[in-house]
Amino acid sequence: MKNGMLLNVLSASFVSLLMISCGNDSWQNSNNTGDKKYRDDELNSITYSGSLIVSAAMLGSSLKLDSETPKVYEISAPLFPIVTTLYKYENSNYPTTADGQKALAKDGYTTFEKIRDACLTKDPRGSFSGGIKTEDNSQTLTVEDRAENYSKIAQCAYVYFESKPYSIPQLVSDVDLCAEHLGTDWRLLSEEDIATFTPDVYSNIKGALQKSSDAISWGSFYFSLAAYTKGSDQSLKIGSLFPDATSRVTDASFPFGSKYHLENHGVDGGSSELTSSTITVRCIRVLE
Repeated sequence: MKNGMLLNVLSASFVSLLMISCGNDSWQNSNNTGDKKYRDDELNSITYSGSLIVSAAMLGSSLKLDSETPKVYEISAPLFPIVTTLYKYENSNYPTTADGQKALAKDGYTTFEKIRDACLTKDPRGSFSGGIKTEDNSQTLTVEDRAENYSKIAQCAYVYFESKPYSIPQLVSDVDLCAEHLGTDWRLLSEEDIATFTPDVYSNIKGALQKSSDAISWGSFYFSLAAYTKGSDQSLKIGSLFPDATSRVTDASFPFGSKYHLENHGVDGGSSELTSSTITVRCIRVLE
């Protein structure tokens, strides 16, 4: 079978898998106890659902946090753009009604968890699914296992499901993609979040992702530290999660217009890495 035909078959299979998925999309940790929403071994690492649980101050840090400062954040894996859907609604085809925009947001993105499950069931040669480990109430994965999973899923997404970071900026601005796909306690990163993160948060984010860095050229947007950010004026901006950035939030510019898909826009937030980084839709919630 030719490569093009294979991609079409796989894409159709993937869409079918998403259509039959059921249940609430919001992330639930099956190993939660009481009101705590994460396990101690998940702190400052990648979870089974691909999110990053990061602390404002590393254990043993001398940094003092006041009672109003969040101590632990969960930052999602990037939402996965289904580009074959998004491409159809660019520019003049972009929906003009709120209902149309919400429908496109629902159909045009999916989650890391659904990609993970698709890779487990639809990887035709077992090239990557053979290395993906599963977690349930009776079995939890180590930090290393979860990092390896993230790497394998990024590779599978790239090879089989046309992994491309091509969001339509106007859609990111118009619709709450985080609430739509992860639940109402999730939201897009904000300028306030990025302004108030401690240095340890940025170091912990990068450190957790580096454990999976073998896949940096495979589905590389899963490792990007550039993220769409809601500005204090509610406009769409670009936030930098790089530890060495001197400028954290940059005004967004769209050379082809905000209704055309965009990979990166060459912004420089004080880190040369940011200039060419793909812009992702990462979501955040405060855990404690």
